[in-house]
Amino acid sequence: MNTPFALSYAFNPLSVAINCLSDQLQLDLDTVSIGNHSSLPAALMKLISYDISRNTPFMDPSGSSMGDVAAEWLMATTVDELACTSTLNLWLTIEWTNTKNPTLGKYSSKLTTSFLQMLRTTVENKQKVTDGTIFAASNHLATYCIFYEMSIDQRNIMMNGLEALVNARGGVDRIADSSPGLLQSLLWTDVMNAWLTGTRPRFLLRSPPPMPYSLIPERTNTSVIPAVYENCCGPDLLDTAKYLRMFLLFRHGSETRALTKAEYQYMVSLERFIHVQLLSQQAHHNDTGSTSECIVLAMGLVRMRILCIWEQHFRVRRAHIHRLVEAMRKLTFEAWRDIDALPALVWLCWVLLAQSEPPPKDLDFVIVLLKSALKGVLGEDMEDWSPGWPSYFSDELEPLLWHADYDAFIPIVADLLH
Repeated sequence: MNTPFALSYAFNPLSVAINCLSDQLQLDLDTVSIGNHSSLPAALMKLISYDISRNTPFMDPSGSSMGDVAAEWLMATTVDELACTSTLNLWLTIEWTNTKNPTLGKYSSKLTTSFLQMLRTTVENKQKVTDGTIFAASNHLATYCIFYEMSIDQRNIMMNGLEALVNARGGVDRIADSSPGLLQSLLWTDVMNAWLTGTRPRFLLRSPPPMPYSLIPERTNTSVIPAVYENCCGPDLLDTAKYLRMFLLFRHGSETRALTKAEYQYMVSLERFIHVQLLSQQAHHNDTGSTSECIVLAMGLVRMRILCIWEQHFRVRRAHIHRLVEAMRKLTFEAWRDIDALPALVWLCWVLLAQSEPPPKDLDFVIVLLKSALKGVLGEDMEDWSPGWPSYFSDELEPLLWHADYDAFIPIVADLLH
């Protein structure tokens, strides 16, 4: 899709769509700085090809940056005025955030007003909702999730509108069958909104994506969760933990062998599935003061370690850490020991302490918990804190962490525990 011929072919209808829109709204886009790009269509092509929703730690094995979402997004942008408006506004918002150029801010406000008027007309006149309409609304909400501060009520109102459009299109299951790229865009917008509002995702997936045959032999070992987690997780959360462990170990394996196209697409879909499941479980266990609440919040922090950095990311992460700290304060060391879940407590403490270096003073109680849990697991003799820790650590900790976190944090933990 990214060959010179394909790009030149795409430029023509994209250029026409942009020119029609700029003439209609009286935007003098010729005066807009486009940075290192040769033209505005080229800038939008790069934005679409990058596809902010394809936020995954895996490399696309095709060598092309044009994934499923980008291909469907490009098609919608060239033929649908709403999709073109929201895409141009996303690009202008990104550029305005980077440059603080007042002209870009003015054009972005004008595009937002026009977009909302067109969308309102579509709804009031009961016009047919197309994939382009859904892409446009999803992009619009994603733009606000990434770049703007809004109240939870405002975000929920916008999410209600997007959900209504999806239902008018036949529901998320119909979209999943006909437009896989649009589904991934929807899920990413839904996940961002759920992170920011602390609510359950709207577009729930009934089942994980089908696994390619080439990965089935590897699943035998990767989807097995240590038995200790069965003592502190409900069955629903345990299933999510299995998929997260499988995802992390497949990620580690992709560093030693290249993924096929089918495997790559599966990993992207699996990542979305895990996000939706985690957020649903967090909403379900919220403020229960249970071991399940602690486990699911820690799993969320593990996933957030590799999310792209967007405007609200750090605020969400800080709030997430605060929720986990408060949940852990409600449970004593004995609560974990009595259900034979001390290895899970070690993992929890590790995840929480690894969020900042050095850990803040208000996490001293976590260090105390970690010392007690390690003594309970390894015995009283804990003099050797070298990287050659007992094999228990790699069995119980590493499968639910990123390699970089595991390797880098060993000497830090040693200093904390001495």
